[in-house]
Amino acid sequence: MISGNARDGIVAAGGSEALIIGNRIGMDVGGTQDLGNGQAGVKLGISEGFAKIGGPNPGEGNQIANNGKAGVVVFGAVALDNSIRGNRIFRNGGLGID
Repeated sequence: MISGNARDGIVAAGGSEALIIGNRIGMDVGGTQDLGNGQAGVKLGISEGFAKIGGPNPGEGNQIANNGKAGVVVFGAVALDNSIRGNRIFRNGGLGID
């Protein structure tokens, strides 16, 4: 559970790898209460395919909801070929994926 932060829920930036799977972002552990983050649920600026948000296998997808801005924000000119798969992204203040 990654919820209730004043800013973004998760920020992954730079050249390191990020694996974000099986989380509830912006809600309680049971998935029933709105506990959104103030800005994006996930903010991603990792270059060259080193980030994976969710995945194709059971249990790998994240639930990303109730955040003040977009569910997932991808930023930076070199944030290419990262994977955003199998997630439930809904009821955010901005786009699902921006």
